Amino acid sequence: MINYTWKITASVKGDCRISINVAGPTENLFYITNFILKYFLSLKKHLNELVSKQDFRNARIKIRRKYEKLQSSNSYLIGLLASAAIQDENLWSPETRFECLENITYDDMELYTKEFFSSCVVSGFLNGDVPNFTDENPFTESLALIKELFENNLSVNKDSYHFPSSYVFSSANEYSIYPETSKDDTSSSIFMIFQTGFRSDIYSKTMTELTAHIMHSALTSVLRTEYQLGYLVSIDLRINNETVGIVISVLSLYTTDYLKSVIESVLQKWCSKNISTDELQNKYVKPFLEFYNNGIQSEQVSIARLSFDAINNGANDSVMMKQHKSYWQQITDRTFSFAPNYSGKDKIDLELLKNLSGDEFMKFIRTWNSTTFQK
Repeated sequence: MINYTWKITASVKGDCRISINVAGPTENLFYITNFILKYFLSLKKHLNELVSKQDFRNARIKIRRKYEKLQSSNSYLIGLLASAAIQDENLWSPETRFECLENITYDDMELYTKEFFSSCVVSGFLNGDVPNFTDENPFTESLALIKELFENNLSVNKDSYHFPSSYVFSSANEYSIYPETSKDDTSSSIFMIFQTGFRSDIYSKTMTELTAHIMHSALTSVLRTEYQLGYLVSIDLRINNETVGIVISVLSLYTTDYLKSVIESVLQKWCSKNISTDELQNKYVKPFLEFYNNGIQSEQVSIARLSFDAINNGANDSVMMKQHKSYWQQITDRTFSFAPNYSGKDKIDLELLKNLSGDEFMKFIRTWNSTTFQK
């Protein structure tokens, strides 16, 4: 069918999840969804009839090439993936994935396919121009197929299901990553991750979102232009399964020790200065709230952006796709704290920001790390 796109992807969020995404006009959306579900049902019952051993071998080769591409990537991409792996559970390294891939046989796959669809937590999300279902719900057939696929075993207590959580830095709020590179890569990268609080704490989440916006505005040009640290200098909000924070990343020709020393020096100078309430509100908070109310928030680095498809094919940057990814991220993370601006991102405390003083803001950022942020 024309005007429709669909994709089946494996999750890289640390769990055994398969995502089915179908996009296009509402009219035949469920027809395509049901077609995929019926094929899954056939795979579960008759995998040996639908997938030959040669098909299985070709699939393994394709996956192996993706892992090899990851291993030969530049230091920045490796660091981006590593920065996710040290913060959220079960984000295995390419080496571990290689080892598991080599040990999987065709018989293993046939058995696993049946086990995979025996008991799962299922989530669904319909986004876009959706009509009111009055006479007939077009999702009825999809639900029936899902029940058949999982043998009506959909009564799993989701509270007893282990959803991947986040690691909390124990000794300090800051963690630095220095990615190793291939012999052909002359660049170096550093990722400095500041863990500022828990995602469930709306105060920490709100303050972190504002701080990421301010740091991006105030410090990115300093590091990139004044100190000329490298090709790429980025300061981003980091949203994990359970925690929130800020990550400073640089792709450069300088050594990682030098990069870290400059970044720490710039942060210490910035943090040692006071900011008045008037300057904070007029220069940063009001523009931030204007962006927020228009559905434009600080760019966040999330695991949803780190799929192998995004690495190989490039991410879709349309407004609808960004909203969909943000909504879906909240569903898979079970936060369900949607912002009122239809951006799909986490809700924040707007009244807190409107009444935020300069002293309270400086107190927040100085508590991140006892060594980096000292007045």
